[in-house]
Amino acid sequence: MVNRKTMEPLETPPAEAALAVWLAARVAAGVPPTPERVLRVREKLSAEGAALLTATRGDSLAGMVLAEPWRAQLGRGAERELWGHISMVFVHPAHQRQGVGTELLGRLVSDYHWRNLSVWTRESNVGAQALYRRSGFMSTGDRSADASGNSIERLERSPLYPPT
Repeated sequence: MVNRKTMEPLETPPAEAALAVWLAARVAAGVPPTPERVLRVREKLSAEGAALLTATRGDSLAGMVLAEPWRAQLGRGAERELWGHISMVFVHPAHQRQGVGTELLGRLVSDYHWRNLSVWTRESNVGAQALYRRSGFMSTGDRSADASGNSIERLERSPLYPPT
């Protein structure tokens, strides 16, 4: 199998390789997922309409980003034309802080038709906050809590706000 974005050979299907990166990153962060969460992420990685991009370093998968059409009503409503939503960005612990996340977001912006992108991220995740802001995302002022009660913030990137 070949990574459709980099044309590099992958020994495992992209969704399964991306799942392994996600799992390694969650475990390294001290948040091992439940079997139910692993199943849900596996389904999202293979969902129709989802954009899965991967980055490799040598022979290994270094990172992944998953985006999908943006939907109103917290993902349950109608799709918004030309808007995408980033579901997840994960970099394998062995490749973190080496530009992999920046590369993935740059490719998502340049390779897909979405003019605007939205993402929810934990306010306490300083690294993710910095990555998104460097990539041109700005706070919408929308805040909520995730399933674990963590405070999360919604950021958006549009052509009106180029990366700094």
